[in-house]
Amino acid sequence: MANKQIQSITVIGAGQMGHQIAMLAALGGYETILQDVHENALNAAKEKLDVILTKWVQKGKLSEDRKLAAFSRLQYTTDLEKAASGADLIIEAVVEKLDVKQEVFAKLEELAPAETIFATNSSTIVNSLIASVTNRPDKFINMHFFFPPLVMDCVEVVMSDQTSEETAKLAMEVTENMNRTGVLLRKEISGFVANRILGALQREALYLYEEGIVDYK
Repeated sequence: MANKQIQSITVIGAGQMGHQIAMLAALGGYETILQDVHENALNAAKEKLDVILTKWVQKGKLSEDRKLAAFSRLQYTTDLEKAASGADLIIEAVVEKLDVKQEVFAKLEELAPAETIFATNSSTIVNSLIASVTNRPDKFINMHFFFPPLVMDCVEVVMSDQTSEETAKLAMEVTENMNRTGVLLRKEISGFVANRILGALQREALYLYEEGIVDYK
């Protein structure tokens, strides 16, 4: 993978996360494919993205030329083989269930080139649990975008014990090109960083309420 550069990105799943991650990739200059098994989900994604970017243009946050250029780089398909066959990086953003993600990546393992990097957007499932169904654990990583991706700046990039340094480097470069701030975790840990901090805050808030120190109203 020496001197590898990411030029094309595929996003699997056109739901509330996937379609916005795909647009971040297109805005970042990548040839991008958004894949979903449902044609209506892809049509809804197109409409939502057009509304969002049109508002950005109206507010002066984005030029019309840049909007049009981003859409020109973004393709939509229900064909998983087409989506996977030419991708340098595939980001999965399907439902947060381990068995579903494993099923998706088992198919992608057969369809994607051997050098393609796999990333999961999961915020709770560490990538090593999904990478076990593939032959490329060194090319597998978490890229956890926060909701909504077109607004929230942070991306948690999480390595497993088998994720290569080159994979992590490329994931961080992609994050930067998407105009997002990447936080690199070199060790898998449940909840990553943000959710662990949020959980600690929630536990402390509950403790203060149960002890009668403060009310929630």
